Amino acid sequence: EVLRHITHSFHFTYKAMAWIQPLLHSPKKTSYYRQVHGQRYDRELLDMAERFVKDGQISYAEAHSLWHSAQDGKGVTEVERKTLQYTLDHMKYTTKAAAFLRLKLDEGKVQ
Repeated sequence: EVLRHITHSFHFTYKAMAWIQPLLHSPKKTSYYRQVHGQRYDRELLDMAERFVKDGQISYAEAHSLWHSAQDGKGVTEVERKTLQYTLDHMKYTTKAAAFLRLKLDEGKVQ
């Protein structure tokens, strides 16, 4: 809606309008979160884990990728931690991958 308003309120060069036009017709941005059984999880992490587990299990390298992705901001948020725990509880990991992720999740817990 904001882009639509701007294009009607201001004059743009042809090149600028050519860049904005596809954005006006793109599908709506999806939420950062995904609801599963009434719980809110990080969409990007959940989607990534689902891609990784398609071959049967999440490997050690893939667990590292998940943890690295969770550290995208100022550390790992509570929602990201909850999402990674959900993947541990509901998806198959190799023994080494699960141990790595559990260790990382436990490091952030307040004793």
